[in-house]
This record gives sequence, C-alpha cells and structure tokens, in this order.
Amino acid sequence: MHILLHDQPDARDVVRQCQDKLAGLDMVPEEWLHMTTQIVGFADEISSTEVEQMIHETRLRFAALAPVAVQLGRLWFHSEAVMLGIHPPQDLDPVREAIRDAVAESVRVHQLADEPEWTPHVSVAYSHGDGPAEPVLDALAARPEPRALRVHEVHLVEQVRVGRLYPWDVRTALTVGRFPARRRTLESLQPPLWGVSRQTRDRGGRSLLWVYERDAEPRGPSSICAQAEGAHAKGSR
Repeated sequence: MHILLHDQPDARDVVRQCQDKLAGLDMVPEEWLHMTTQIVGFADEISSTEVEQMIHETRLRFAALAPVAVQLGRLWFHSEAVMLGIHPPQDLDPVREAIRDAVAESVRVHQLADEPEWTPHVSVAYSHGDGPAEPVLDALAARPEPRALRVHEVHLVEQVRVGRLYPWDVRTALTVGRFPARRRTLESLQPPLWGVSRQTRDRGGRSLLWVYERDAEPRGPSSICAQAEGAHAKGSR
C-alpha cells in the first residue's frame, strides 16, 4: 500500500526543488511519487476474496485513527537513491500497524515478515549506474525547507516494474480517520547524511500489491546505512 502525493502540492514542491538541483540520475516522475507503507504480496497469490477482506479490515482499523500531519524534507542519501524522509518519523506508525494487522487477519500468503521495520520516505531520484557520490552531495548541500504532508488516505495499488520505473494501478483508496489532520509546528529539521535501502522482489515480472502512505520516512537501524565520503552511487529501487 502507498501514500500518494497527487493531492499534496507542498510535498510535490519540495521533491521538485531537489530534482531541479540534480543531474545524471533518474528522477521519479511527479505522477509516480509515493511513500511505500507496506508490501502485501504477489497479486497472483492473493485471492479476490482475501483482497476484499483485507480492504474491509483496513477500513475498520483506519476508522479508529485520525489523519496525520507531518513534515516532508529530511534528506537521505543512499548508493541507489536520493530520498526525503518525514518528521516525526514515528507519527505514521499507527497507520502502518493498522495495515499490517489487517493483512495478517485476512491474507494467507503475504510478505509481512520481509519488512518488519519501516523508514517512511519518498524517493526523489534513482541511480542505475556507477559514479561518484560527491556531485549529488554537493548539489543538495543546502537542505530543502520541510513542507507539510497530511496523510488522510492510503491507496492499495497493483504495481509492476517497467524499465526503471515502478508504475501502478490503484485498486482502492482507504480513508484514514474521520477527523481533521493534526497540525504541528516543527522548529527545525537537521537531517544527517543517511540513507535507506529497500529490496524489491520481482518474480518473472509478476505484479506486486503495495501499500503507499502519503507521508513517511525510512527508519530502523538495520535498514539505514551511512553515505561514506567518496562512496559510489549504484542502481536503485
């Protein structure tokens, strides 16, 4: 499942600011900007009955939550991607936990164990070749101003890999809560040079069911690695 940015102009703007400074990378097109919340599993291994039950269980759990307002703008570097994280990163945990509980309740063959930790983030650009990291680090030396990201909806999508992109078809939208998004005043955001690696399994081109959230960032010590000085950028997911 994904959080999509199609109705988040402030969030899209901060991504665009970063992309305008970068060269030599594969920028994520605006229509495919997203935050991955949870990979559910392969579409051909999940029955339509299970999908409907998962949607039902997720809606029940989302009804007990309120929309969440965070800030998008923490800059993360990885050998395969440039990403923007959120602050505070833990504020989206209840949304993801609701999804994982619903999946565990309704889907027999799933991938919940593959990614127990989560670092909410939006990918800005991917690197699919070898090259020095310094030009990327220098281009984004001036950190972007964090912008508001309000998560009031999560989308169940069916996603495939096409070339260097990961397009999807939306299966349904799931509303988070029944109340206005919480508002926060965040005084500062001083992100370190860290990055997050995400592994995408793809068996014979079969599509995956993903969950995207509209604002989140990569987190978890097991999935975060420092961008060492002089490191080389490589292909990303």
